[in-house]
Amino acid sequence: MKASIALMDTARVAALARARGLPGLLAGVMAVTAMSAPATAAIPTRSLVEGVLMSAGGTPAADGDYDVTFAIYPAPSGGSAIWSEGPAKVKVTGGRFTWALGSVKPLDGAALAASNEAWLGVQVGADPELPRRQLHAEPFALTAASAQALACTGCVGSDHLKDGGIPAAKLGFNFAGSSSKGGPALDLVCTGCVSVAELKFDGDVDLGGNSLKAGSATFSGDIAAKSVTAATFIGDGSKLTGIKTPAGTCSKAGEVVKGITADGSLICVAGMDPSALPKDGLNEISNDLLSNQFVDTIGATVKNVAIPDNTGGNGSSTLSFPDIGIAQSFEVSVEVTNTDLSAVSIILLPPDDKKTGYLICDPCGEKDSKLYKVTLPPTKPATGDLSTWVGKNPKGDWTLKVQDTAFCLVQAPGNAAICDINQKTDGKIVDWSIKIQTLSSKKVAAKGQLLVDKSIQVGKDDTPCTPETAGMIRWNGSSFQGCNGNKYFDIKLYVGPGSKDAPAGKSCFEIKQTAKDALDGVYWVDSDGGDPANSYQVVCDMTSHGGGWTLVLNLDTNDGTHRHYFDTDFWTTGKLVGVVAGALQNDYKGEGFDKTVAKEIMISAHRESAREGTAYYVLTSEYSGKSLLALFSTVANKTVTGPRQGQTGSIGAAGRARNAGDAFIDNAQALIFNSTWQPLDAENFTRIGTDYAAVCNVINCNGHNYGGLGGRHFRGGWGAYYEAAQLNGYCEAQGVYGTDFSGYNGNNAGNGCGHSARDMDVAIWVR
Repeated sequence: MKASIALMDTARVAALARARGLPGLLAGVMAVTAMSAPATAAIPTRSLVEGVLMSAGGTPAADGDYDVTFAIYPAPSGGSAIWSEGPAKVKVTGGRFTWALGSVKPLDGAALAASNEAWLGVQVGADPELPRRQLHAEPFALTAASAQALACTGCVGSDHLKDGGIPAAKLGFNFAGSSSKGGPALDLVCTGCVSVAELKFDGDVDLGGNSLKAGSATFSGDIAAKSVTAATFIGDGSKLTGIKTPAGTCSKAGEVVKGITADGSLICVAGMDPSALPKDGLNEISNDLLSNQFVDTIGATVKNVAIPDNTGGNGSSTLSFPDIGIAQSFEVSVEVTNTDLSAVSIILLPPDDKKTGYLICDPCGEKDSKLYKVTLPPTKPATGDLSTWVGKNPKGDWTLKVQDTAFCLVQAPGNAAICDINQKTDGKIVDWSIKIQTLSSKKVAAKGQLLVDKSIQVGKDDTPCTPETAGMIRWNGSSFQGCNGNKYFDIKLYVGPGSKDAPAGKSCFEIKQTAKDALDGVYWVDSDGGDPANSYQVVCDMTSHGGGWTLVLNLDTNDGTHRHYFDTDFWTTGKLVGVVAGALQNDYKGEGFDKTVAKEIMISAHRESAREGTAYYVLTSEYSGKSLLALFSTVANKTVTGPRQGQTGSIGAAGRARNAGDAFIDNAQALIFNSTWQPLDAENFTRIGTDYAAVCNVINCNGHNYGGLGGRHFRGGWGAYYEAAQLNGYCEAQGVYGTDFSGYNGNNAGNGCGHSARDMDVAIWVR
């Protein structure tokens, strides 16, 4: 324990303390006091030491008992001690300690009398002895022990020094040269006496214009002072009184004092009382990572609702706004058409009023105007105030009613008084919507990535699932689990189909990577990941061979159209065919034919939507990353994949029935694009087929003899017979070929295989 220590005479310390009222305990101060007694009492052999023990860092030493050795020397350094005691157990509290020198070994008055000076040395534990501090008058009082039995005759005793005991006017001097005997005035020098600076006073002391200055002082009593200036206070200041604090308080509810300015005024800030926080302040206190404010637009599910003529009835449309929270802003948009808006009135009925509601307009335009389109606000309804919904929960059914009040727009021929009740309806509620910003108490939006503490997972936190922990979520190392009050279950991420404004992903494959449990169906995608205005719909297969397949092409058996080799518009352009709705029931070529790049190709054979088999292939490095359009329009008679990688089902029927799809499903050969072969009098073309060149013994079949999509076969005077893609059939005998609309049943004489092909749709998918 490194300590700092200093010594002053107790009488001086006490006197100066009372004179200036210094607060607290200054660092490194040790006061030494000598015990006093009447002149006739026994002379004490102890002298009291009070001090402060400080650590090397300048803070009070820790509370406890310390081993301390005390020694008195005749000089400030060097020499041998004339008295010592210890190590003694000295109790330190708050850094302060008190010890009576002589408690273990009585002080030696004779030794002190023989020394002109006395210096106290203090050693704490095994640390080196601290610098010595000089002792003043008190210890030397012990020299009076040798005169204890002597009577004081003719001297001034303590009784004479009581209040009023010796008037100052009666004091005089008895030696020659003093002013009382007529001698010259002398400057008296007090040698060996107590100076004013060292006096100890039991009462109040007024030093007049003098001031009390102390580098370090220790006070055991109270200090009263008009003004105290200190660079540093040691201790908690709990004994300080009379400190003036600024007047006034923080005026706003929930505020607290942050500090005090130079002029004494208070700095007030909002407190962190949760009940005082604003209900919409979640984003502010979460660094804008969380929010419970939402803007929801609910639009009409049915558009172009008819407005009846000549009946007095209404065109009516209802929107249901969910229970999200309290409205912070409210907006209604309406679009209505009619041949004569001067006869149209529009009423909006809120959930709590199904009779009167808000009259938006009546009439809604001039006689010749035909379109009424408005947003409220800024436009105000004819009656009522929609802004009153701010601060309320807008949940429930909102109904828009539009009435055409011109009941007799066309008169019956020949009778001006009779209306033609058979007029066609001409007015429509084209569309309408409600847009509300809500402060929700039902849901929270995370604007950044949401991370679950990894310590809350199976094996690290095995909190049981009980009714009390229902709703708890934990991480099991690979997926989320939720507690339903009975047991934990895996939480599967559901990805919806998205919308044009918010596509579900760039492709079916990307959606599958995001949501492993995504379902087969129609999704909105944006292949360039940029402007949602470029988004489009695709059919996704999320289950076959790992899922993530985008449908780009389908050839239908029953539509009467045969997509042969020379139908270049179909095979080599991005021209769309068909629509997503029913894409597997009709000829179809979607946006993905041009926009979705592929690393793999899957071919499925099916009847309408009933799938019978699939096969998938991996594109070689030369052709990987291209769209199907690029492959059909730039590749010439090239094998573009490796052998078939996977297969499900089999579409070969009993006997010898075959079809083009079987060429892909029931053999493992690679895919060849735009194959051509022209021997002698035959021309054979196939847009996509299986590459059987290595195993065809009779002719280079290249997907022709063994089936393919988009083919043409021409031979001599027999005319041209088209492989109608999905209708192509073949016999098991090698080199035998037939189609469903030709009489040609053999191109290798004598094989005798008759035609037998089944209808089968064939689709191409990429990922």
